[in-house]
Amino acid sequence: MKRNRFTALMIIAAAVAVMMPAVSSGVPTFARAEQMSCNECHTIFPQLNETGRLYKEGGYSFVQELDLDGSPMEGTFPGSAIINLRMIDKRTSKAKTTAELSDKDKQLKTRGLHEVEIFFAGMASPKISYFLEIEAEDEIDFNAEVTMGAVGFALSPTTAVHAGYGSPFWADGHNTVNYRHPNRNSWVPKKFMPGNSQFVSLSTRATDQVQIIGAWHGNAGDVEGHDPKDFSGRIVADVNQDFSIGAFGTVSKAYNSTTGKSEDKTTTFGADFQAFRGPAAIHGLFGIQKDDVSDTQETFVGLEGNIWATSSGGVIYGPSANIGSYTANDGEDRFTEAGVFFNIQLAPNAMTQFGWEGELSVPDSSDPEFTRFKESRLTWVALIGM
Repeated sequence: MKRNRFTALMIIAAAVAVMMPAVSSGVPTFARAEQMSCNECHTIFPQLNETGRLYKEGGYSFVQELDLDGSPMEGTFPGSAIINLRMIDKRTSKAKTTAELSDKDKQLKTRGLHEVEIFFAGMASPKISYFLEIEAEDEIDFNAEVTMGAVGFALSPTTAVHAGYGSPFWADGHNTVNYRHPNRNSWVPKKFMPGNSQFVSLSTRATDQVQIIGAWHGNAGDVEGHDPKDFSGRIVADVNQDFSIGAFGTVSKAYNSTTGKSEDKTTTFGADFQAFRGPAAIHGLFGIQKDDVSDTQETFVGLEGNIWATSSGGVIYGPSANIGSYTANDGEDRFTEAGVFFNIQLAPNAMTQFGWEGELSVPDSSDPEFTRFKESRLTWVALIGM
């Protein structure tokens, strides 16, 4: 009986996915505005290629790169939406201590409507760009909230100021430190990167190949930016259109609501690369994080790759995988996580993903109060844009 129900669910969901509308102009605002396919800027959503990076750096415009006239948003509605369906979400966790191994805890969910994201983006004038994302999801009872947004002002064709709530590396479109990859699970380095916060940044193209970003920002998750004492910097060089290397650093101080001051410094720095080879892409990052208060140092590393093929009917499909490792407790404990996914982009505005994600290894502990959980998760997700 359970098997029949599972089979029926698979058939119904597959039928819905196949009947998703194939909008030739793509998703969503930018494709309509530029009358281009989404794949002109994405290898597969949301990962950007070189064209997409230049478009983002140009304030969501090709005006600066191609010397076109007028605003690209003229005559278009600057809004779009993405509906996220998570038809299958099966999680298995197991306590990992040397004192006791608990029974496996299995949990199966169906989240037919998991998340709705609404975007408003474009150019308010030839020099001013904007981006706003409003999100509602089941984990917060579908209460709508602003998850990120920023305004950019072009000081020159190569230099811009950005301010808003998001990653301090907002202006960077290379997909590594400002993670924008197709996998449902994010790779390990994201845990150590500055999260969304109030920020002000300056980005410039020192040369055609080199981008430099400097940002002043608050603590992640602090929507009011109390006593900001965080500074981040990044330099990335495009060796050619298929390969880039970069370096980054962040000095942060945690805000103490009791004293009203930011203190306890943490320093994070590292290097990254991005490479494309035909339909394949690979991203890598290595970093170190130092905590001055506890006088500890942790390392983290991540590697992610994907490859895509296109059918005669225009469907884009292919596997994507990542693996990452990090240390804790001053390097005494090491965790390793991974994810393997298969993506099918049925149309420019419709994508489905099947995947597994979980921890390959977690440390043992002789202390029963210090319990680690080794988790494994199977998911089937669909994204529909409009």
